[in-house]
Amino acid sequence: MSPKKTSSKLIPPEEYSELVKTVNYFDIVFKSGNWSVNPDALGDRNSIIVGFETERRNIDDNHVEFTQHYNLSVIPKDKKRAAVKIECDIVTQCHSDKKQSNTFWNTYEKMTLPIITVPFFREHVHSLSGKMGIQPIVVQIGRA
Repeated sequence: MSPKKTSSKLIPPEEYSELVKTVNYFDIVFKSGNWSVNPDALGDRNSIIVGFETERRNIDDNHVEFTQHYNLSVIPKDKKRAAVKIECDIVTQCHSDKKQSNTFWNTYEKMTLPIITVPFFREHVHSLSGKMGIQPIVVQIGRA
């Protein structure tokens, strides 16, 4: 089956809180990543821009794989170009004890998946940036 972008339709919190109890994780792995740094372009005042998008692949009725494409850019005050770029793909495989609807998995993607994968991305960025010879980057991601 091919990966697909998910819709924004969500299920009610009461129903979700019961259904999410049936989900177990097979694996969470870094699939790929790349980075670039121009330390001379960094200044005292930089902006950090973080984004991600998620693709879901239904393996069977109970098994789903999410691939999250994370990206981070550190933009100096002059905004001519990014001084630091970090990208990585985090793959999470989930299994449910019962068949779940697409609406459930859409809700899971929005509500639970970031809680699981953001700490992995945050640690990756902090560790990698420290190894780049620059001040370690602290990622803070909040919900809108």
